Amino acid sequence: MKKIDLVFVAAILATAAALRLSAPWDDVLGSSRVNFLETDAWYHVRLVENQVRNFPHRVTVDPYAAPNGQYVAALAPASNPTPGGAPTSAAFLTSTDAGNGALAGRFQNLADWAGIPTSRFYSLCYSRERASEPWSPTYIYTEAYYQSMVSRLMVLGGQGVTPVNNTWLLRTQQRNDAARREFCEVSDAQSYATADEAKRAAAERGPEFVAVGRTPWQPAFPVSGVSGLREIQSFRESRTGGGIMET
Repeated sequence: MKKIDLVFVAAILATAAALRLSAPWDDVLGSSRVNFLETDAWYHVRLVENQVRNFPHRVTVDPYAAPNGQYVAALAPASNPTPGGAPTSAAFLTSTDAGNGALAGRFQNLADWAGIPTSRFYSLCYSRERASEPWSPTYIYTEAYYQSMVSRLMVLGGQGVTPVNNTWLLRTQQRNDAARREFCEVSDAQSYATADEAKRAAAERGPEFVAVGRTPWQPAFPVSGVSGLREIQSFRESRTGGGIMET
């Protein structure tokens, strides 16, 4: 590249930066403090402050982000030193077998990186008690979600669990709203003492009925403990007491 070309590129970048910064400059930096204009900016600063105070650990579940806490999404699944190994990490975390890969944010990010549709793990449906009431969003979680390594490691800390009274039988139906948009309706919710009872009831009542869980934090299906991995680092502020494991 010729020197004159570099000058043109530098001029274009400088002009673009000036146009990008000039309009919001007074609103953001015009007072005695920095005034962020969007919620994302405030939240990213919160994450930075949390990282500085708890270095080298980063927040993974933020109790302030949602009523029941929320995974804090990362750019890509952990795959140091570069994102190049993200698909491998994501494939491991969405796998149900601890032997499928090596452990090098939100669950949808992992499924996307692994190339797996999120419908395998969960679905967003809607429900209401009466026809006069508005629809309320309801997430339902399949057995595959609870068997995934991300749930077994990050929610359960690698421990085995046999849930009681936490598996639900739901009726799911595809409907169309007033704008003819298709959505999933759930109804006839009934809890069962064990997952096997719920699955038998679903098989007996037909294809519209499914055995699922209704919360990502409490398993709805039996989960075996993770073997073959050992803990190498515990988080100081962990929702479940779990940590980072390696093979």
